[in-house]
Amino acid sequence: MNTAVAQRPSFNVYPGPVIFPVFGAMLLGFTIYIWRVNGLHTFITEFFIAATAFLLLGALITGSRYLSYRVEASIHDHAVTFNGHDFLFDRIDSVALAEKARLGQWAKTVAMRRTLTITAEGKRRTFAWLAHPDGDPIAPILQLLLRRMANEAARRSLRGPGWSLELGTLRTKDESTPLSTVTSAIFDDEVRLWRRGEPNPFFATPITSPNALVLRRVAEDARDQAPAPTPVVDESRLGRLLFVRKPPGFINVLSAFAFGSFGASAAWYAADRWMPQLTKPVLIAAGLVTLYAVIRAILSFATRYRFHEKGMIATYAVGQRELRYADVARMRWQEQRNFTEGIYSGTSVKATLIAADGKPLHIDVRRFRTTDGDLEPLRHAMAHAVAARMRHELASTGRVAWTDKATLLRDGIELKRGVVIPYTERLNARFDDNGWVYFSREGSRKQLRMLNRAGENFEAGWILYTELTPPPSSRA
Repeated sequence: MNTAVAQRPSFNVYPGPVIFPVFGAMLLGFTIYIWRVNGLHTFITEFFIAATAFLLLGALITGSRYLSYRVEASIHDHAVTFNGHDFLFDRIDSVALAEKARLGQWAKTVAMRRTLTITAEGKRRTFAWLAHPDGDPIAPILQLLLRRMANEAARRSLRGPGWSLELGTLRTKDESTPLSTVTSAIFDDEVRLWRRGEPNPFFATPITSPNALVLRRVAEDARDQAPAPTPVVDESRLGRLLFVRKPPGFINVLSAFAFGSFGASAAWYAADRWMPQLTKPVLIAAGLVTLYAVIRAILSFATRYRFHEKGMIATYAVGQRELRYADVARMRWQEQRNFTEGIYSGTSVKATLIAADGKPLHIDVRRFRTTDGDLEPLRHAMAHAVAARMRHELASTGRVAWTDKATLLRDGIELKRGVVIPYTERLNARFDDNGWVYFSREGSRKQLRMLNRAGENFEAGWILYTELTPPPSSRA
């Protein structure tokens, strides 16, 4: 029997049970004072009474939720137990898991709110807890639960919204597909399924829907047990279509109009003050530039970035561009967290991928109120491809540029002109939240160099630098 306990979170992670009662008590005292001074039936008194009631209600909600965040789970041979409730595996109808990140300063994830919903014999029970980003004690129980439910699929049928699983066959609407011919993956918070040899997914269901994770586990097991297909060599194919992204068209139009109008006003003011005879031509030129920027921003509504396993296709209003990840020779990748009045509103990604032939491909996407974790594996794949090219250049010429501020040599890193730090000497690298990395010697506070993570080939250079730097035991 395996047992795990998710304890209640600390108040610095979940401060509601403290903040609401404290401010509610303070506001209650002030409301009593306002009531005695102005009377009961006045607008200001009624306003403060309503505000106090809101805070006290918030105290009750957050307090009860805090008490429910303690979850004790155990798993046996024939059942799983959550907070004293036993669920027999052969009686469980569906399992659903939802996750939501709790963000702290600089939009860092301080905890993950996980909500598990188990439906058995027509009754549904929900269990919620806050898990630390570095580890969840309930996670092993969840994995075993999904494994046992996947085993149940071999003995009985399982259902989800829009699909059913019967004896190794997936039925969706009027279609039946053997799971042995299916591959699966999770993108855009969906479990997506592909038929072997087809680039586009034929079915997708939200990852939080009932039995979605069980379906993915069953599909993975069926794929692993199926005989290996005959390999087909086709270098022109980019593999499965994983997900699609598009640029923030509305924001692009708004920004183009705002900056264009500001630039036109500034140009008109400068011309009217110092060169009145050129006021009209300057105004016409500035207006044309603004119109061009706005039209270009409007055309971005038609732009789509289709990310496949081996490459991507960028489709524009006129034409398209295809680029394989292995053909990327240089890259810039900038991720910026956006805040609106101090509240995290999303993350913008701006990247420039330069192929071996020198043609650049620009990417501009934005995710609202979340980061884009789907891009991470593809970014790492391209960075490793660029690192391989940098490694070859280093072996051939003895030096390779790392951004525009540093150079990697055969025996050390040149952070400043003429200052070479051997790889055997330990350097401290400190990453901040604004996209910079600060290098300094061990035991010294003096900064040697700062590199921008949005600089050209930063991640690829970091991969190569860590390969060239011996481990601490070797340096010792």
